[in-house]
Formats: sequence, structure tokens, C-alpha cells
Amino acid sequence: MELTKTINKLKWKLEFSKYKYWWHFFVGINSKTGEKKSFFIQYYAVNPKESSLNPKFTEPSYAMVRAGTWGEDKAQVSNFYGGDYFNVLDYKEKEIAIGHCIVCDNYLKGDVYLGSNSSKMHKEFMCQSGSFNWNLKKKVDMPILY
Repeated sequence: MELTKTINKLKWKLEFSKYKYWWHFFVGINSKTGEKKSFFIQYYAVNPKESSLNPKFTEPSYAMVRAGTWGEDKAQVSNFYGGDYFNVLDYKEKEIAIGHCIVCDNYLKGDVYLGSNSSKMHKEFMCQSGSFNWNLKKKVDMPILY
């Protein structure tokens, strides 16, 4: 019980100006062709304590995970969650979960999916239908800039 209270207090200390985001940009290299492709993963929370299970867009209050690519065949897919799906798993390690997607200093893990019907019905999502998944771990001990 006390641990839950502590985690919830820490959870809301992260909301500096009512929103927080983690933006990651990468360049992947196709192992067969050597072709390089830029992609990104974004974890985003805005006023998460103001909503519960469902995201609210009018206030706004939601958590979101977005992944995408740039270039000729650019695409981005977003998943939105209510504030109850934004959780601090480990405050010391800065491990944050949005839905089943995790962001921390040492790894990124998750996936996003949006069907074509949902994409057409919800233009406010500003994304295409499709899916991305990732499981990336930090290999080189480099300083992290905040």
C-alpha cells in the first residue's frame, strides 16, 4: 500500500509543465542491402492524471506512443491511452510505461498498431494504418543528454 502511494507521488512529479515526452531518432541499416532508413519512436503524456481509462482530446488528457519513418515512403502510427495507462515502473531507472510500451535510459520496447478503418474514422490521430514494433537496448555506455 505504501509503495503504491510512493509510486503515484513520483509519477506526477514527472509532469513538469503538464506534459512530458521522450523522442528517439534512429537510422536503421538493412542488413541485406545496406540501405539506410531513418525512423523515430515517441512516448508522450499530457495531463495524464486528468483522464482514467480513455483518452480525452478536448481537455486534453492522454498518453500516446507514436512510431514512424521519414522519406519517400514515410508513415507514422499512433496509439492513444487514458492516464491510467501511464505508469512509472522504476523511478530510479526512469522506467516509464505507456500502455505496454516502455521507455527508460537503457532500452525502448513496444509496438503500435492501427487498423485501416480506425485510421479513416479518426483523422485527429494524424496517422496512417499499419504497425511498428521495437525492442532496442543500449549497447554503448554513452552520456545521456537531457
